[in-house]
Amino acid sequence: MMVWKPWTRIAAFAIAGAALAGCSNTMNGASKDANDNAAVVNSAAQDTAASAKQTADEAAASAKQTTREAGAQVSAATDAAAGKVVIAADQASAAVKKVPKEVDAALLVTPQVKTAIVRDVLLNDVRNQINVDTAEGLVHLKGHVVNQRMKDRASEVAADALRKDYAAYAISNELTVSPDKD
Repeated sequence: MMVWKPWTRIAAFAIAGAALAGCSNTMNGASKDANDNAAVVNSAAQDTAASAKQTADEAAASAKQTTREAGAQVSAATDAAAGKVVIAADQASAAVKKVPKEVDAALLVTPQVKTAIVRDVLLNDVRNQINVDTAEGLVHLKGHVVNQRMKDRASEVAADALRKDYAAYAISNELTVSPDKD
């Protein structure tokens, strides 16, 4: 059996007390270290968040600028296309305005002049071959007639046929005189 001497007991209590005091000290140190580590992690997280926000802000500004530039390009392209559409519309309008005149000439003026020539008793002769064409405000009399008097008469009859509704049309008498060979 072991006999405890008073000084050994005191030493054992001192060692146990020191151990307990060290544990308390170690726990306080660990708690302090944990708090310090948490502060470092918190600070690092805040720095990372700030850096991420700055990167996001820069990306947003870049995207905004790129969008503005793209919008300006789209606007310029739209303006150019609109200008081409206006030009094409003007050209189409001019063509449409021209077509009715040519259609009018083909459908109305030519038959009116041809009918007047056929109805004329002097010109309606099998020896006279008179063709009528109309283009761009000009009535063309082509073919041949038996004498100069018939050529002049064809111009007069055509002028009379145009006088009322188509006075703006001119007459081009391209008839040739081919005397009758009978």
